[in-house]
Amino acid sequence: MPRARNAVNRIVLAGAGTMLLAGGAGVLAADPVLSTVLPDRVPRFADGSRPVDPAALAGWRRLEAWTPGVGAGLLVVALLAAALLLFQARRGRVRRLPLERPGAELSAGALREAVEDGLDAVPGVERARVRITGRPAEPVLRIALDLADTARPAEVAARVADTAVAGARAFLAPRRVRAEVRCTVRRGVPPRAR
Repeated sequence: MPRARNAVNRIVLAGAGTMLLAGGAGVLAADPVLSTVLPDRVPRFADGSRPVDPAALAGWRRLEAWTPGVGAGLLVVALLAAALLLFQARRGRVRRLPLERPGAELSAGALREAVEDGLDAVPGVERARVRITGRPAEPVLRIALDLADTARPAEVAARVADTAVAGARAFLAPRRVRAEVRCTVRRGVPPRAR
């Protein structure tokens, strides 16, 4: 399903982009000043006319409501685009996880906090951040670890798999839980001599 949604998103965005480019090119071609400097490659209709009639556009510009109307329309388009962006950003996160018992659910935030607490107890981990993405049926734990400069990443990764990730998998069994771990080692900055 995510692949189909991504394909639909790309098709819709490509269509919207094409329409916006065509509309912008039409308005630019209708401007009498710009039409004299545009190259001959700019498409024209068969009878030589432009996509937007300059006289009709000038008539619209004389109306008192032209500027506020265009401004309001652009504001509505910008707000819709922002709402779509926020909607898509929030779609990747899981809010509730169904448990094995029918009707029982677990808050993804509670699981996230429990996993983070378990990760903070692993030696060498200075800071742990967990996001739960994917689908409720197949959640993905995205773990970002900041390690001390003395920590050994291979040992920390093994401890993370054996403790926090294994606990989350056992709790959500028989559901399959994937884990992606990203480790960043913080290098210590030596103090400056004064």
